[in-house]
Amino acid sequence: MSHYIILIGEYAKLLGLKDNERTKEYIAEGQWKRRAGGRGVDTKGTMLDFLFNKNQLKAVIKNPRENFLEWLKVAGDILYKKENNEALGELKIGSEIFPFEAVIKEEGEVIKFDNICRDITAENKVKKVLYKATYCIHCGACEGECPTGALKVIPEVKINTKLCAHCSNCLNFVEKGCLVAKSVNVYGGNKMRGDKIATSKYQNFGMRREWLLLFLRNTEGWFENNNLGNRQKESLKTWLKDASLLSEKNTPTRLAKLLINILNESLVWGIIWTNLYYNVNLIKWYLDSIVWGEVFSSKELVEKVIQADPKSKEKTTQNSISSLFNLFDTSPLGKELKIGIIEKRGRERIVKKLGTDEIHPLAVAYSLYKAAEHIGRRDFTVSELYRKDFEGGPYKLFGMARDKLERILRGLQ
Repeated sequence: MSHYIILIGEYAKLLGLKDNERTKEYIAEGQWKRRAGGRGVDTKGTMLDFLFNKNQLKAVIKNPRENFLEWLKVAGDILYKKENNEALGELKIGSEIFPFEAVIKEEGEVIKFDNICRDITAENKVKKVLYKATYCIHCGACEGECPTGALKVIPEVKINTKLCAHCSNCLNFVEKGCLVAKSVNVYGGNKMRGDKIATSKYQNFGMRREWLLLFLRNTEGWFENNNLGNRQKESLKTWLKDASLLSEKNTPTRLAKLLINILNESLVWGIIWTNLYYNVNLIKWYLDSIVWGEVFSSKELVEKVIQADPKSKEKTTQNSISSLFNLFDTSPLGKELKIGIIEKRGRERIVKKLGTDEIHPLAVAYSLYKAAEHIGRRDFTVSELYRKDFEGGPYKLFGMARDKLERILRGLQ
C-alpha cells in the first residue's frame, strides 16, 4: 500500500503540489481520482507537434518511443527507401498514393506527407499513426483490438503485413489512437468558455520574454529547434495563439512575420498585450476589474476571481493567477511597462498595477485600431477612452495619462 502512496505523492508533485500538508490532504481526500488531463503525466521529453501548409502535413517528434515506419504499415501499403538518416517513400490508402519523407535528426524526427490534407480520412489515419509512434509504451490495448493477430507490441511493435487487413481497429479504439497520447494531449490549449475567467491552459507559465524571442527569431523552424519542455512548449503555443501570433494549424500568422522586423521591444509587447486583452478572459478581467494604482497579493486576486465567477475552482484559479504573475515577472509587461510589477511581501507575492506613459505611438495606434474593430465604429472621443466601461484603448490597456495620450494622438495625426 505504501508503494502506491509514494507513487501518488510523486504524481502530486508533477501537478505542482510542493507543500507536504497539501499533498497529504490531496491523497487523503482522494483528489487523485479526478480527471487531470495531461498534468502529472511525465513524458520524459517525448512530444509531437503538427504543422500544416496547404495540403502538406508536417510532424515534428522529439524522443519517439517507437518506429514510425513500422506503425505506418497499419494505415496502408507502404514502399520506401532508407539511406542514412532519411527515408523517402509512398503510402497507399485505397486507390490514393501519398508521398512522404522522414528525416531523423539529433534533436528528433521530422516527417512530411504531401497531399494528405485533401483526404480527411487519410490525414486522420496518419496523425493517429504518428501519435502511436511517439507515445507508445507497449501497453497492449490496441493489440487486443486486432482481429487478425497482425499486431504485436511486445517487446517492440511488429506488423505482419501478410495478416494486416488495414481495418484501423488499432487506430480507432481510442481518441488519437493511443491511450498515452490521449492523456498527454487533452490538457491545455482549449478554448475557454465564453464567461470563464480562470483557466489552467497555460500550465502556470507566462509568455516569457526569452521564449517569445526564440519564436520570433525562427518562426518557421521553431517547432524543430527549441529546448523547452513539453509543458512549457504547450503553454507557449497557447499564449502565441491567444496573442494572434500562431494559427490553429501551428503556423506563424502574418502579424508574427511583421513583428520579426520590429526592433522596438516595447512596441512588440504593446501589440501582444492588446491582443491578449481581447482574446483572454483573465487578462480582460485584470484590466477591467483592477484599478490603476492598486496592489493585490496572489491570494487576494484568487479570491476576487472566485467572487466574480463563483463556478471557478480554487486550484484552477490559483494556476491562472500564477500564469498571470509569471507573465508579468518574466516579460517587459512587468517592471518595464509597469502593467503588473511583481514583488514579495513577506511570504506572499504581490502585484502592483501602476501603468506607464512610455508607450510607443504605434502601440497606441494599434490599441485604437483594435478598439474600433471591437466596438464596430472608428470614431470616439478622448473622454470616451477614459470611461471605465470602454473596452480597450491606451488607458485601459496601459494606464496612460490623458495629456500624454493627447500629445501622441496629435503626433499620429
